[in-house]
Amino acid sequence: MCKLNRLQELPSVDMFVTTVDPVLEPPIITVNTVLSLMAVDYPANKLACYVSDGCSPLNYYALVEASKEEYKLLSRNIEDAAKKSAALGFDLSGYVDDDDYDELLKQLGNSNEFIKSAGHALRGETGLPMNPSNSLDVAHQVAGSAYENGSSWGEKVGWLYGSATEDILTGLMIHTRGWRSGYCNPDPPGFLGCAPSSVLAAMIQQKRWITGQLEILFSKNNPISATLTANLQIRMCIAYLYVIIWGLRSIPELCYAALPAYCIITNTNFLPKVSANFNRI
Repeated sequence: MCKLNRLQELPSVDMFVTTVDPVLEPPIITVNTVLSLMAVDYPANKLACYVSDGCSPLNYYALVEASKEEYKLLSRNIEDAAKKSAALGFDLSGYVDDDDYDELLKQLGNSNEFIKSAGHALRGETGLPMNPSNSLDVAHQVAGSAYENGSSWGEKVGWLYGSATEDILTGLMIHTRGWRSGYCNPDPPGFLGCAPSSVLAAMIQQKRWITGQLEILFSKNNPISATLTANLQIRMCIAYLYVIIWGLRSIPELCYAALPAYCIITNTNFLPKVSANFNRI
């Protein structure tokens, strides 16, 4: 009974898998990541996995093919868990009141089912507000490119727009609201990534990172403003600044690295000469 109560107290968890280039990030890695997430030791009716792949047909095909085998068992487990959860009505008053509903409608878009799900989560209720097998059409609507028009997606909700490094910007805004991070380092490692396999790919990736970080630094959402006007802690501000000025640091670092070669060519020095007294010591 104690274990059952603890399971009921566990929160619902949304897991996001982001990938862009199926060449640099092969679909098999995406599929394995999704399978690993869906197989974690957590109540199946409290897990949801979302894949953002830039509308890649290769990733879509890989996930569909995987669903014919591995996902079949996982889907059955999710369905069984959903049936065991309490039956929930579809009256919006059961989730949010009229004022809250209007506010969620402005923020999250015009999908009633999605609003129900959001209200369900905000109330801290357990279980699923709808049967997973009936939510495919809703997911297709919400995933549409025009769904976010007129809503707060990209500004206050979800991944924030305005930077090529949307993960850093989104994390910064979460910390700005007063949230704190926890360091998780399991043994063995829970998930591993893949590095670029060529110099050109590495340069393109680093160029994207530097561009996105500088966009944050010179925007209204920079860490200094967040510390002065919001709830970002000073130590967190310093940590973010250390990361996002990475591109600017390359200028003095390059100059410093070129100094020895310059001194050899010009027969000069930029460090003080060693004195005779120092040699005797």
